[in-house]
Amino acid sequence: MLLLDSSKVSEKGQTTIPKAIRELLNVSAGDIIQYCIVGGAIQLKRLPTSEEAEWSHALSCTLTEWESDDDDDL
Repeated sequence: MLLLDSSKVSEKGQTTIPKAIRELLNVSAGDIIQYCIVGGAIQLKRLPTSEEAEWSHALSCTLTEWESDDDDDL
Protein backbone atom coordinates (compact mmCIF):
# COMPACT_ATOMS: atom_id res chain seq x y z
CA MET A 1 0.00 0.00 0.00
CA LEU A 2 1.35 3.41 -0.93
CA LEU A 3 0.23 6.24 1.28
CA LEU A 4 1.51 9.75 0.81
CA ASP A 5 1.02 12.44 3.39
CA SER A 6 3.01 15.32 4.82
CA SER A 7 3.56 17.33 7.98
CA LYS A 8 5.52 20.42 8.90
CA VAL A 9 8.66 20.35 11.08
CA SER A 10 8.57 22.81 14.00
CA GLU A 11 11.44 25.03 15.15
CA LYS A 12 12.26 22.34 17.73
CA GLY A 13 12.52 19.69 14.99
CA GLN A 14 9.23 18.10 15.97
CA THR A 15 6.50 16.89 13.64
CA THR A 16 3.17 15.15 13.93
CA ILE A 17 2.76 11.80 12.25
CA PRO A 18 -0.45 12.10 10.20
CA LYS A 19 -3.38 10.08 11.53
CA ALA A 20 -3.57 7.83 8.44
CA ILE A 21 0.12 6.92 8.86
CA ARG A 22 -0.29 6.31 12.62
CA GLU A 23 -3.22 4.01 11.93
CA LEU A 24 -1.39 2.16 9.17
CA LEU A 25 1.66 1.58 11.41
CA ASN A 26 -0.49 0.97 14.51
CA VAL A 27 1.39 3.75 16.33
CA SER A 28 -0.07 5.33 19.44
CA ALA A 29 1.09 7.56 22.28
CA GLY A 30 4.15 6.17 24.05
CA ASP A 31 5.23 3.89 21.21
CA ILE A 32 8.81 3.99 19.96
CA ILE A 33 9.44 4.55 16.26
CA GLN A 34 12.68 3.98 14.40
CA TYR A 35 13.92 6.30 11.67
CA CYS A 36 15.92 4.75 8.84
CA ILE A 37 17.38 6.75 5.94
CA VAL A 38 17.34 4.80 2.68
CA GLY A 39 18.36 6.45 -0.57
CA GLY A 40 17.64 9.95 0.72
CA ALA A 41 14.21 8.98 2.08
CA ILE A 42 13.15 8.44 5.68
CA GLN A 43 11.43 5.19 6.59
CA LEU A 44 9.49 4.92 9.84
CA LYS A 45 9.06 1.65 11.66
CA ARG A 46 7.11 1.06 14.86
CA LEU A 47 9.29 -0.92 17.24
CA PRO A 48 7.64 -3.65 19.27
CA THR A 49 6.85 -2.98 22.91
CA SER A 50 8.73 -5.05 25.48
CA GLU A 51 5.63 -7.25 25.89
CA GLU A 52 5.40 -7.84 22.13
CA ALA A 53 9.13 -8.59 21.94
CA GLU A 54 8.88 -11.10 24.80
CA TRP A 55 5.92 -12.83 23.15
CA SER A 56 7.70 -12.94 19.79
CA HIS A 57 10.84 -14.39 21.36
CA ALA A 58 8.83 -17.02 23.25
CA LEU A 59 7.00 -17.97 20.06
CA SER A 60 10.17 -18.14 17.95
CA CYS A 61 11.68 -20.64 20.40
CA THR A 62 8.84 -23.04 19.55
CA LEU A 63 9.38 -22.83 15.78
CA THR A 64 12.83 -24.41 15.59
CA GLU A 65 11.45 -27.52 13.92
CA TRP A 66 11.00 -25.45 10.72
CA GLU A 67 14.61 -24.23 10.58
CA SER A 68 15.86 -27.26 8.65
CA ASP A 69 16.87 -26.94 5.00
CA ASP A 70 14.75 -30.06 4.39
CA ASP A 71 11.65 -27.94 4.88
CA ASP A 72 12.53 -25.89 1.78
CA ASP A 73 11.98 -28.98 -0.39
CA LEU A 74 8.29 -29.28 0.50
